[in-house]
Amino acid sequence: MKTHKYTVIIIFSIFLLIKGGIVIKKSVLEGKKFIFHLPNVESDTDISAVEWKLADRNKLLAHISLDNANKTIRFWEESRFQFMQNGSMIIRDVKQEDTGNYTCKIIFQNNTIEIYIISLTLYSVDQGLYIVLIPVTGGFLLLGSVIVILLKCRRKSSTLDEPIYMNTNRKCDRNPQTRK
Repeated sequence: MKTHKYTVIIIFSIFLLIKGGIVIKKSVLEGKKFIFHLPNVESDTDISAVEWKLADRNKLLAHISLDNANKTIRFWEESRFQFMQNGSMIIRDVKQEDTGNYTCKIIFQNNTIEIYIISLTLYSVDQGLYIVLIPVTGGFLLLGSVIVILLKCRRKSSTLDEPIYMNTNRKCDRNPQTRK
């Protein structure tokens, strides 16, 4: 009877100590770069390998071997995804399709496994405010510039020698004190 290689892996993984299952919620602005650092892991611990998986689609993204070979096996070729030598993952130009739950499985050299679930959500700047704010501000600027132009034109048309009232002679006739 031939033993399948996956059977050996499954039996071996049953005896490993598994810690984790912690859900970490992260939020990123649409179109920005986002870095998934290895959660709660000191840099000088003995990590054997790191696996990144997109849990919602059950898709293995990469297996990063950190012990001696320090090699990365990518299972999903996407130019916006980059896997670092320390096990971190970078997503450039985050889009709506990148949201979901990512599983980070950290395998230590003492055969313990820590599993972290990172829930990535996307937010964008609310443009409803800008849709109202920009036309209103533009209207106030236009109104203010029209008022300034009218006041300057009115000031230019009047001279200092010209009296405010055009009918000054009539006022002088009624009031004898103002006559010269």
